[in-house]
Amino acid sequence: MSEKQIILIGVLAVFFIAFLMIVNLLDNRSINGIKAKTVGDGQHGTARWATRSEIKKTFSFLPFEPEKWRKGENLPAVQGTIIGCRGGKNTTAIVDTGDVHTLLIGAAGVGSAFVRA
Repeated sequence: MSEKQIILIGVLAVFFIAFLMIVNLLDNRSINGIKAKTVGDGQHGTARWATRSEIKKTFSFLPFEPEKWRKGENLPAVQGTIIGCRGGKNTTAIVDTGDVHTLLIGAAGVGSAFVRA
């Protein structure tokens, strides 16, 4: 073997060892690092219910009038995904106007009811 080949093999061995060290360090910070711990051993999330002020700030509220909307009457200026409703007789729709993806799941045959041309 020539001297250049030995140097190349040495450099590749150093890179390989460095790669293994990096992979080992990154694996400790992933979800695999906490899987072995028992529940409650430093594992907790930050999930919580939204406060009323956060809901008012995040979503739009408008009168829910689907019968009029289907006829093209009294259409709201706000566009988005209706995520819920409040009230009884005078129902208010809670609308998410953010740029979000929505997954809609329905029974067989209801797909055409959601498509508007």
